[in-house]
Amino acid sequence: MNAGISPERWGNAHPNIVPYEAYRGSDDKYFVVGVGTEALWKRFVRVMNIQDDTGRDERFATNALRIKHREILVPLLQNIIQQKTAVAWLEKLAQADIPAAPINTVAEAIEGRQTRARGLIVQLEHPAIGTANSIANPVRFSNTPVSYRLPPPLLGEHRAEILQGLGYSAEDARAMAAESAT
Repeated sequence: MNAGISPERWGNAHPNIVPYEAYRGSDDKYFVVGVGTEALWKRFVRVMNIQDDTGRDERFATNALRIKHREILVPLLQNIIQQKTAVAWLEKLAQADIPAAPINTVAEAIEGRQTRARGLIVQLEHPAIGTANSIANPVRFSNTPVSYRLPPPLLGEHRAEILQGLGYSAEDARAMAAESAT
């Protein structure tokens, strides 16, 4: 912002730290790893078992050099990582205290142990579908618990109130509803 330079798009990668992005294991599951210091890089090289030429390659000796040679390093790492499952890598990275985490599917996130432990899925009675699962409010206050008073609205259920709140007449709101139904 202060330099007047518009940042590039990096997808899941970090623009100033390499490696710090998503990788795919042999099981086609993705995980993210963040190697943000030189100490982490040294441990990462050991965990990845790349103490050969790649691990000693001067182009990767510092983060600044890894950034400069990102286009070479990232595919090299992906080739190594795709030789084992994401779970296997995550276990190794955790043992070495290297920041890493799985990238879960929606189903994995909803059914996950942490999701259940934190009570992040609530059930609400819905007039049209019966019991509906919904995402709970993740913010918890001991003296003011969250109350879930209303189920998710049906499509268009509050259209008239919203449009009238925006200054449209009841007649205009009905006309818009009729027009969108065709």
